[in-house]
Amino acid sequence: MLNDVVQLVRPFDGSVFEATWRVVSLDIISDNILMITKEKILVYKKYHGDLDDWSRWGSRRERRKIAVEEWRVLESYCQDIRIVQNGLAAAAFAVRLEGALKHDFDTAATIIFLKEMIMEEGMK
Repeated sequence: MLNDVVQLVRPFDGSVFEATWRVVSLDIISDNILMITKEKILVYKKYHGDLDDWSRWGSRRERRKIAVEEWRVLESYCQDIRIVQNGLAAAAFAVRLEGALKHDFDTAATIIFLKEMIMEEGMK
């Protein structure tokens, strides 16, 4: 994490103050800190992949189970899997996708669970 000090101007009185912003690298996804599990997929499924619904209506427990970054990664994987399942992807794309899934999912069974869920329910 990097800290950056910036000066901000208050809109009402024009006074200047300093704030320290914490900048978090987006490398966390590639460092495999985010790990998709079956439990996280079940939360995703409950809200039909709708991040807004999950953030508005999800219980505190459900919101602790899956991070927003994981939700977005899962959303992207669902789209990519659908492309492959519909025969719209090049072979090289499908191979890269499989490698990425193995990297970001906890087990092969979890990957199979997600693929079957997408086929059965037409998830995005």
